Formats: sequence, C-alpha cells, structure tokens
Amino acid sequence: MANSDSHSAPEPTQAEDLPRTRIQTRTILIVDHDAARASAYGYLLQSAAGSYRILTERSDRSVVDLCQSQGVDGIILETQTVGGGNVELIDRLRSQLDRCPPTIVIGDNDVNLAKRALRAGATDYLVREQVTAETLAIALETAMPLNQECAGLRQQLQTAEAALTDSRDELDWRSQIFDAVLSTISDFVYLFDRQGRFVFVNQPLLDLWGLTLTEAVGKNFFELNYPNALAAKHQREIEHVFVTGETVKDESVYVSPRGVSGIYEYIFTPLLSPTGVVTSVAGSTRDITSRKLAEAALRESEEKYRTLFTSIEQGYFLVDVIFDENDRAVDIVCVETNAAAIEIVGEDFTGRQLSQISLIHEPRWYNIFGQVVRTGKGERLEEYAELNQKWYDFYLSKVGDADSRRVAVIFQNITRRKRREANAAFLSDIAADFARLSAADEIMQTVGAKIGAYLNLSVCAFAEIDAAGENAVIDYAWHRPEAHDVVGVYRLSEFVTDEFLRAVRNQETVVVSNTQADPRTVAENYAALNIHAFVSVPFHKDGEWRFLLNIYDSYPRHWHSDELHLIQELSNQIFPRLERVRMEAALQESEERFRLSTYAVDGVVYDWNLQTGEAYRSEGLYRLMGIHPEDVSSAKDWWVTRIHPEDVVGLEVKMASVLEGGSDRYEFEYRVRHADGHWLNVWDRGYLIQNPQGQVVRVVGSTTDITSRKQAEQEREQLLARERTAREQAEAANRIKDEFLAVVSHELRSPLNPILGWSKLLRTRQLNQQKREYALEVIERNAQIQAQLINDLLDVSRILRGKLSLDKTGVDLGATVRAALETVQLAVEAKAIQIVTQLDPAFRLVSGDADRLQQVVWNLLSNAVKFTPEGGRVEVRLEYLDPYAQITIADTGKGIHPSFLPHVFDRFRQEDATTTRQFGGLGLGLALVRYLVELHGGQVQAASLGEGQGATFTVKLPLLPLDQSVERSPQAPQPSIDLNGTRILVVDDDNTTREFIAFFLELQGAEVIAAASAGEAIAVLTRFRPDIMLSDIGMPEMDGYMLMRQVRSLSMEQGGRVPAIALTAYAGEIDHQQAIAAGFQKHITKPVEPDQLIEAIAALVKAHP
Repeated sequence: MANSDSHSAPEPTQAEDLPRTRIQTRTILIVDHDAARASAYGYLLQSAAGSYRILTERSDRSVVDLCQSQGVDGIILETQTVGGGNVELIDRLRSQLDRCPPTIVIGDNDVNLAKRALRAGATDYLVREQVTAETLAIALETAMPLNQECAGLRQQLQTAEAALTDSRDELDWRSQIFDAVLSTISDFVYLFDRQGRFVFVNQPLLDLWGLTLTEAVGKNFFELNYPNALAAKHQREIEHVFVTGETVKDESVYVSPRGVSGIYEYIFTPLLSPTGVVTSVAGSTRDITSRKLAEAALRESEEKYRTLFTSIEQGYFLVDVIFDENDRAVDIVCVETNAAAIEIVGEDFTGRQLSQISLIHEPRWYNIFGQVVRTGKGERLEEYAELNQKWYDFYLSKVGDADSRRVAVIFQNITRRKRREANAAFLSDIAADFARLSAADEIMQTVGAKIGAYLNLSVCAFAEIDAAGENAVIDYAWHRPEAHDVVGVYRLSEFVTDEFLRAVRNQETVVVSNTQADPRTVAENYAALNIHAFVSVPFHKDGEWRFLLNIYDSYPRHWHSDELHLIQELSNQIFPRLERVRMEAALQESEERFRLSTYAVDGVVYDWNLQTGEAYRSEGLYRLMGIHPEDVSSAKDWWVTRIHPEDVVGLEVKMASVLEGGSDRYEFEYRVRHADGHWLNVWDRGYLIQNPQGQVVRVVGSTTDITSRKQAEQEREQLLARERTAREQAEAANRIKDEFLAVVSHELRSPLNPILGWSKLLRTRQLNQQKREYALEVIERNAQIQAQLINDLLDVSRILRGKLSLDKTGVDLGATVRAALETVQLAVEAKAIQIVTQLDPAFRLVSGDADRLQQVVWNLLSNAVKFTPEGGRVEVRLEYLDPYAQITIADTGKGIHPSFLPHVFDRFRQEDATTTRQFGGLGLGLALVRYLVELHGGQVQAASLGEGQGATFTVKLPLLPLDQSVERSPQAPQPSIDLNGTRILVVDDDNTTREFIAFFLELQGAEVIAAASAGEAIAVLTRFRPDIMLSDIGMPEMDGYMLMRQVRSLSMEQGGRVPAIALTAYAGEIDHQQAIAAGFQKHITKPVEPDQLIEAIAALVKAHP
C-alpha cells in the first residue's frame, strides 16, 4: 500500500519580510520492501535542496496504478527485494504506461546488475553504500528536468518565519520543530551575530567540532581553532554579507579538531529585519566530499570514455536512426567515428548515410538498427562484407534514454579469426583422413587435393632429402591436371641458393612470393616447371634434415599469415603421420623379411625374453644342429648345455658385460655340439631391446655355422704364414742378389784390369822375353778367371732350371783328387801352404760325371787355399766307408762364424759381402758343390769351431759295388785334329773377335772367309760354298737367328745345308734352345778355349761330310 502521508515539508506560510519563491513539489515513489530503508531514502530526499512528496510502496503490484493516479514524477527502485524482481518491473512500467517516470535504481556494487538495470530502461544506477542526499537528489534532478528554482532551506526558513508572525505559541512550537529538524539533518546549520560570532549551531556541526552548544556559542572562527587563513576568509565573508546584504556561496577544505576531513560547500545568507536591515547571517554547510568525488569520477569517466573512444583497437561509431511516420527505420546517419574505425574500413564515414557506408551499406541493416532502437536490447552480429571480402564482428547498443534514437556500434575485423576457425575445421577434417588412410601415397593424394582446393594451389609435394643433403627425392605429390607432375629426383643446387639451404637446415620455413624475383631461387628452373611461388617447410629428425613439404602455385602470390600457419600446422601433422606410415610399412617389411630370413638364414634365429627366460628358436635350429626346436626346451639354459665347456665361462662373462653396459648389440664366436656329437663353430649376433624405462627386456639375434669359414681362416692363416715366409725369403734372396750383383760387378771387372794393363804394355813397350811370358801368363790366367766366373753363373742358371745333366761313368775319386791338387798347386806354393794328403790306396769307383766331381773337389780345395793364410795347413783325405766314399778337406784358415754356418751352401751368400772383404768370388762355388754332390746322390757338410779356427768340409758319395770297380785300361791317345783344307765362313760384327777367330783357324790350316754382317754372309755363302759356318748371334739389322733361318731357306746347291755353330756371348739355356731351333747344330758360348773350338769344328765337319 502506498503511504498517503508524504514526508514532504508542510506548505509554507507567507511572511511579510521574506521574499516569496514558489518551489515546485515533485512526487517521488520509493519501491522497497524494507520500510525503514524506504523512510531513510525519503528522509535523504527531504534533506536535499528540493521539494518532494514521498510515496512508499513495499510491493510492485500497485506501482502502475500509483503512477497513473498519483502523478508520480520519479521512482526510486531498490533491487534488494525478495526474488530480485524489481528490475523486471521497469519493463512492465515501460510497456503499461504511456510515459514511464524516470527510474533511479539502487543496488549492490554489481556491474552486471547495473548493466541489467540500465538495459531494462533505468535512468541511473546508484550503489547503495554510496547513496547520500546529494547523489540521490542529483540523480533525480538529472532525470527530471526542472524549470523552477529549488527553494531549499530558505523556503523552509521563510515558512517558519511566516508561521511565527501568526502567533507566539505557533512560533515557539515552530522553533522547537525547527531546532529538532536542524538537529536531525546531516547538513550544518548556524547563525552569526553582527560581530561574526556563532549564536546558533546545530548538532551535526557540534559533533564535527567535538563541542557542546555552550562551548561554541559566542565564539568566532579564530576562537574555534580554524586555520588562520580559513578563519580570516570566513570572517571577511560574514562581514561582506552584513555590509552588502549579498549571499555568499563557496567551498572549502576543512579538517576538524577530531581529524575528520572533507570538502564542504557553504552559504552565508543575510537575515533582514522588516525594515530591510541585515540583522544576522544564517549559514548552512553541506559535506560535498562524495559529490566532488563523484564529479571527479564522472570527469575521469568522461576522459576515459574519450580516451577509450580514440585509442581502442576496435572500431567505434555512433549513428542516429531515422524513422518514418510508421515507426520504421528508413535511414541512419553517422555522427561520430573513432580513428580505429577509419583505419579498419579505410575511410572516414562521419556524416554519411547508410548507403554511403561500405561496411553496412546493405538495406537489411535498417531493420537491424531499428530493432535495437525499439527494444533497447544490444545485438551482436558476425557479418561478411562483400565489398572488401572481410569478416567483421559487430555489437550494436542503444545510447541514451527511452526516447533516444542513437545507437553505438563497436566492431572489429575478425577475418583472421574466421580463417583460423576454417583452418581448424580443415585440419580436423585432415586428421580424420589420417585416421582412415594407411598408405603414404593415399595420404599425399588426399591431403594434397584438399589443401590444393582449399588454398587454390597448383602442386603439393613431399620430398625426402638424401644423406648428403644435396638431392630432393619426390616420391609423393598431388597436382592439378594443368600443372606439372614433379615426382622425381632434383639437385637442390639447381633450384635454390645456399641461403635457402641455410634456412631449412636451421628448421626455418621458407616463403617465396615470386620465384622470378627472389634471390634464393634459380628463376629459369622454376619457370620450366611453371612454379612462381612456394612455401617449403622442413622436417628434422634426430638433428638431421630429412624431409620437405612443398606447396607450389603457378602464379606469384602473397602468402597470408593464416595460410602460413595452416601450412605449418599441416606439416606438423603430415610429417609425423607419413613418418609413422613409412615406419609401419618398414616394420611390416622388416617382419616379412624376418619371417623369410628364418628360412633363408643358414642357422637359427632366436628371440630371448629376459623376464621369463623363455627363448623362441626358428626351424633353422634343425639345419644348424640337427634338432627341431619343438623337441627341446624353450628355456635359455638348454642352449647353454650345448655350448663347448671351454667357451661357456667366457661367454657368460661377455654376455653379462653386454647386458650391464651401454651397447645395444653384440657378436660372439664359440662352439656348440651338433646332434651327431661333433662340434660346430658358430657366429652369434644379437640386438638388445629396451622398454620405455631403458631396461633390456628382450634379446633378438641369429646363430650361424661358420665352421667352414673358420677352417678357411685357418688355412688362410697358414697360407699367409707361408706367403710371409716366402716373402721374407724372397726379400732375403733379393738382398743377397743385390749383394751378389755388386760382387759379380767387382769380380768381372777385377781381371780386366791386369788384362788391359799388360796388353797395353805389350803393345807400347819393348819387354824382355821373361816379362813377355809373365804378361801373357797374367792375361791368360785372368781371362780364365773370367771364363770360370761366367761358367759358374751358367751352371747356377742350369741348376735353377733343372737343366744341368751328368755324363755318368765310373769315376776314380783318387785320380779326381790328384787332378784337383795339381790345379791349385801354383797357389799352394805361392802361399807356402802345407798340403797333407791321406788317400785310401784301394781302387773303388763312384758313379758320376768325372768333370763335375773334379769341379766339386777343385772348389773345395780352392776355398781352402784361398782362406788359409800363408804358411797354413790344408789336409785332404779320401776314405772308403761302405757304402760311401768320403772326401774330407780341412784347413787352418779363417773359419766360419756360427751364425753363417747354416747358410754356407746358399746361393749368392758370402760371409763377408762388404766392400772391404778380403777374399774374392761370387759366392756360388759352395752352392754348386752342394747341388753337384746331391745330384750324384751324395751329401756335403761344413763344420767350424768359429772365426780363426779353420773349417772342415766333408763330401760323401755312394760307391759302386765292388764287382763294378775294376781296373780301367789306359785310354788310347786322341788322334791329332787336322783342319787343313777345311773351308770356314766366320760371321761376326765385332772386328777383333772376327779377325782373331779367322787368324787362329788359318793357323790350323783352314781356309777362312770372314763376313762383318749377316747380309754379307749371305752374299759370300753362294760363291764360297764353305764346309762349316761360325756365326755370332747379336748383330745389327739381322741377328744370327734370322741369318740361320734365311740360310736354311736356301737350296742345298746354294748352301742351305751347311753345318753351323752359334758362337755367342748369349749363354743362357733359352739362348741354346733358340739357336738349335733356328737351324744351328751346336751352341758355344764366348769366351771359348781354342782347343774346344777346333774339336767342335772337326766333330761337326766329320759328322756332315
């Protein structure tokens, strides 16, 4: 129920001495279920500067009726009601009343509640704890424009004064009421006398000072301890009122003695006597601290609004909506636009109509703005602007009171967000494709087609980078029908520069808008593929660049950030998925290979579970050991029982080390027992499998039979050892040969010196007969030495080729030893060496070649004489010790070092091979001795106690049976050889040799013609018709072989059958064979003994009469 008793002040009575002012009284309805609080709000209004008729209502059921019947000018609506439904009351009032009174809502400090109230139509919203008389009155007066002055306290005073003139009793009664009212209101009320002293002070001001009325009355501002400056100002203002009769109004800041500070508004008003004289000054002071703060807050809010308006990133503009007579929105006009809106749209549309604003130019916006104005409800929209192809988010809200036609619009560009949302949906769709596709080519074709259509691309390719980082291999690619198929291998340096490669190796995405202008690309090669823009996203694995996702366009293109983000996100999904697909395919292929390998491997494949101790073994176990895996235990221990006992301990130690160490693999070789009992060498290779915690849980490997390989290795080691020995021997032989060649050079040159020297003396000096004989002896001896050296070399050559043959007969070793002694007799006499011989007188024969056996004995005797110093002793013994004949030659000479003794019979070995050696020779004599002795079935040994203690050589040769050892009759003397009348053709390009042979043969009675060349010989042959031809081999233009072949091609009448001897310095076995093959009957090497040559010629002539 409405309270008919208003709290407004009684109607003032008119006083003669007060100016009369009519104050319009406003009817205010307070809706609050709390009566006490409603009374307090009424009281606050009554204490404000204004005239109000207060109505209160606890329920909202009769509010509409009261508004219609009582002429309510304003409503104060308290939201703290049961159910909080009073905010909804505003909607009902607006819909049921022709004119809804302005409504002030009072509630909690709740922003959302305030927004609800204001959106519902409230004129203002006040926070309950901050409501004062001033804020309440200001809110009402702002809501209710008034055209009259507020009478305030002056009207009340005039009313009171007018009432006092009626009667003293009424005056006393009014005075009491006045004092009571002044004592209860929060404003400070007071009176000053002519001296500026307080004569009345109401209680609120006394409370501020902390004084009683008695303590305050009669004192001025100085005496009440006001600051001097403030006290002086107030006293001047009081005096000014008394003097001028003018009202003084001002504000000041004051801190009371009790420490209460505030901002105060005060009015000093003159009180006039009936004659118009100022008798006193009335004052009132109001605490306006809250209002000042509110005003400051309002200014700050306005500044914030203006700052927000100009600085927010969102676009903001205000429009006025124009309606026609049918209340239909027909146009809008933009009244204000912030800078952000101008930047977003690209134009300032202030003052323009809707059709001129590109952002909202469509006619459908009339209805949208009209709806916001009519309902007062905000509207949020997401719209696509066709003109600039961008998305915007709009929020429209009505501004002002119910009659306002102004709408505020906040908007922002959400194109990127919409693209992100579309990209997210696209990626979600791609993820679904990943879930159902399992092949890499299917994934690339599907993803490539979708991203190509979505971003309007030409090609999408997935490239794998080779290990060197030089080539890109594209196995998977999607392309439009009109674009190039880029599957293939590409050398990176032919398409991109080092700057591109540096970026992708640093895991940077490369964006190229125009391949023909970008310095990182090779323009002509991209042009050939019709690629003019691309994005390349690298993928790295384990720190290495492995793949590239390439997005290509056939036209230059500016890539948007959301597109690049999408491509990056796509690569983040596609790379792991493709890698997983490849790994799954590789795993499947690996498993298939593993399955096949268990059949292909010549051994057993195993999988050992360390946690259970169980081991899987393939059927290869049977091929390896003759045991089927299903016939034996699957436990690891079974295998251990098959390992060779000598290998078990070491193998277990190695395996434990592997399991505890950081390696993930191992290789062992050991032996296992086959089912038939024999041992196999096996090679065991395995890999350790770890769980996610890094623990080894499985061991997978294979065991193969390497028995054959081990045998081959052993054989190879033996072969290598033999080869090593052979190489060492060859190296030693080479070293010996090198030393031998040095010795040969020395030994061959040494005899030349006396030969050349004495020959020159014989030609240039007159020597006596004795010196001539001596010179000729020296020359002959040294020539024989050279011939012997050459013969030794030839013998060694024959021995090495196995071509040395023996002319075996029964040989008397006694005669052989005596002949050898005669040969060295001169050397023995020259060194005064004592020769001691002990020859068994018995006559026994050995089977052999007399010349070769004499060569053996002569070699041993020569060495003994050579190495025995002057005055030394050489002992020669011949003994017959069945079944051997033994020849011992001992000397007191140089001896043999123990280290050299095992090598004394080696070819080309000399104990002293240095340039300072004391004794000459080639180091071949003893080698020939051993070979010839062994060729005769005998043995030869050397013994020496060391250097300086002499040496003993013992030769054992098998004896012939006694019945074959008979006395031989002396051979008949060889008849003398006669060459008289023998026609001989001598062919040699060397003048000296040719002349010597011709001269010598002529001395023997032969008829000789000499030819200096093969051609000359052919010419001589046909006219001379020789009995025999002697020809050199090494000649210019045509050698002896060629000459002989040409001769043999002639007829018998032309001399084609003439006997021929090859007389040459080419003394090798091959030379002998070549000479016989060319047509020579005999091969004689230079130098040749004259007697040997005569015998050969005579024998050959006799054989070919």
